[in-house]
Amino acid sequence: MRTESLLSAWARTSRAACACPAAQCGIVGFKPTQGTVPYAPASNWRSAGPMGTTVADVREIFDVVSRHDESDQWSFPYDLAERPSRYAPADVKGLSVGVIDWPGYGPRMDAETRALFERLLESLSHAGARLSEHKPGITDADFEDLDLCLTTRCEAEVRSAPPDRRSQLLPAVARWAASSPPRSAADHYDSLERLSARAVHLLAAGSRFDLLVSPVMGVHQFPADHFGPDTTMPLLYHANYTAWFNQTGQPALSLCMGFSPGGMPIGVQVVGRRRTDGWLLDVGQSLEDLLSVEREWPGPSQNQRTPTRDAT
Repeated sequence: MRTESLLSAWARTSRAACACPAAQCGIVGFKPTQGTVPYAPASNWRSAGPMGTTVADVREIFDVVSRHDESDQWSFPYDLAERPSRYAPADVKGLSVGVIDWPGYGPRMDAETRALFERLLESLSHAGARLSEHKPGITDADFEDLDLCLTTRCEAEVRSAPPDRRSQLLPAVARWAASSPPRSAADHYDSLERLSARAVHLLAAGSRFDLLVSPVMGVHQFPADHFGPDTTMPLLYHANYTAWFNQTGQPALSLCMGFSPGGMPIGVQVVGRRRTDGWLLDVGQSLEDLLSVEREWPGPSQNQRTPTRDAT
């Protein structure tokens, strides 16, 4: 997509698999309201969402795939006709915006990310949005529950996979899945219940805002062969700004808000209320205009070959 060979792509996410890669590539990523896009087998954790070079590209895919399907008993049809002004940027004037400076655990914003984030906030304020600080109050203990549930699920999926597929698992993921302490089914259920309670709290705390904004990641740059900025921490510790909106089921949009002095893209996350997906995309188009980020897409190499898929 960065070479304009593709206009859009599809991401499967249960933590930040849409927002983080989109931010690091300087493109748009969209995680819809849970249930808006059917997913099989049905899951109240996993979802799927489009990525594209612009919000308009992402909307094109979302309008096609946001349908009910019997293979997902929790999916529901998204009424495309509910917004008479489809494909029209939304006015941010008067919107109540909750600003997440830090979720409460994990990496804080580095200097380059903070500079761009504060510039965006200034632009929103000048456009008439009403900004207020929002502190989610998520703790390391909350993350430990999330991490326990995810490692348990990963371990179960690896165990049920065919042997030839297990060997393809990335070593870092294999080590992460094996890192969780011994636990009982009751321990796992307790963690799930605490996660559910935390999600309810997050939804209630954020309901006083029309919109939430945060960086996609606190640390925008780390080696490509590392899973995060600090490899001594659990696999998803650096996804502290994004992972929790999978738990609440809210729609979240990732946009490029600019580049570091070294030329690395840095992303902003915009979160709406549940089932306001179309409106959030409208807001995203307004933010694209507000940000006016100039991007130079690299051209494909002359030696680049189009990947093929084994038909078998």
